Amino acid sequence: MKRTITTALMVCLITLTVSAQKAELLKDKWIYKDIADKEKLDSTILKQAKMLFAKTEMEFFPDGKYLYNPLGNNPNAFYKGTWTLNKEENKVTVLLTHPSTGDKKTSEWEIKGLTAKELQLNMGKAVIVFSRPKTEKDIRESEIKEQLKKHLKFSEGLAAIGINDNWGFVDSTGKEIINFKYTYAENFKEGLAKVRVGKYPAYKYGFIDKTGKEIIIIKYTNVGNFSEGLVPINIEDQHGYRWGYCDKTGKEIIPLKYGGTWDFREGLAMVRNGSYGIGKCGFIDKTGKEIIPLKYDEGDEGFKEGLALVVLDGKYGFIDKTGTEIIPLKYDFGFSFKEGLAVVNLNKKWGFINKTGKEITPLKYDNAQKGGFAEGLASVELNGKWGFIDKTGKEIIPLKYDYVSDFKGGKTKVKLNGREFYIDKTGKEVSK
Repeated sequence: MKRTITTALMVCLITLTVSAQKAELLKDKWIYKDIADKEKLDSTILKQAKMLFAKTEMEFFPDGKYLYNPLGNNPNAFYKGTWTLNKEENKVTVLLTHPSTGDKKTSEWEIKGLTAKELQLNMGKAVIVFSRPKTEKDIRESEIKEQLKKHLKFSEGLAAIGINDNWGFVDSTGKEIINFKYTYAENFKEGLAKVRVGKYPAYKYGFIDKTGKEIIIIKYTNVGNFSEGLVPINIEDQHGYRWGYCDKTGKEIIPLKYGGTWDFREGLAMVRNGSYGIGKCGFIDKTGKEIIPLKYDEGDEGFKEGLALVVLDGKYGFIDKTGTEIIPLKYDFGFSFKEGLAVVNLNKKWGFINKTGKEITPLKYDNAQKGGFAEGLASVELNGKWGFIDKTGKEIIPLKYDYVSDFKGGKTKVKLNGREFYIDKTGKEVSK
């Protein structure tokens, strides 16, 4: 007898729980998805059902209120009312008020199926299938899956992804690790990632760690990239446009007082004491100490291979880390050293010099590879034709091509008489 009573109580409890779950499942917004049992309907009824319900939306509120919109997201077509379930919870009764006439009407629909994602209601001659509208999270998860199928770039185990102007970070499985709350983000480098919030022109930048914690507070008008442990930071306020540097803890190491800053290279960074075209450039160390006076008009990106390109009164030359002018400022144009040589221009002719200023090739070419040497060879142009020289200035590949690119992996793409193909370092064609 005791066992029978216990069993009966358990059955009642399970029934009540299922009923409660069914009521809870119904409380949400639903949109038209499809018509069930299409094969059981004749073509006329099927066509009518599609026309009637194709844009239907409905919402069951927890407080018993009900909203029905047969035209889909049209506020002028909202039928408002109330809803209740019968005792068996297999039917829902709704009392609706017409949005224009105010007439009230009661409808009762049989619940043919109800899950967390789908609702089936017998609404007359057809069973209409509704689904929950996709949330932002659903849309984001779907987009993440699509982007994972592509060549998504990961760095330090995470990838920055932008979806509908919102950026966040996911791991290689697509799991959301850092919320999509930024307006822009870059991949992690050395444990930190650059992020941005706000809308133009009120952008604010900073850096976060892999937990999403702000390491460098998101308050700066702009930030650069870390180089040798420091990053340029900028604030624009009533005092103007000011740049400085902070470290990886967010501490401002060098005050925000410069009109422009560059990355640190070989222990020094180029800075400008005023706006572009007005201020002068020089070099500071990582403590902010001025090593080379701010007296130059401009420069390249800083020190490379022990020398830095600087410009004064329209003439280009090179200085060392003491500020000594190793190569006189006499050229009309130039680029930083690469593989021991630099490209320079004088009297509209190009050539290459070494670190003592010696001309390795006569300044006789009409054009030259601006980046300098790549894999031991550099491209030069004369009379509209391109070829390659080595570091002694010897022409290794004849100047006969209409177009050339940098060497990479031992080959380069060239163009000759309208045909493009690859050649190796001897000038031999290796592929089309």
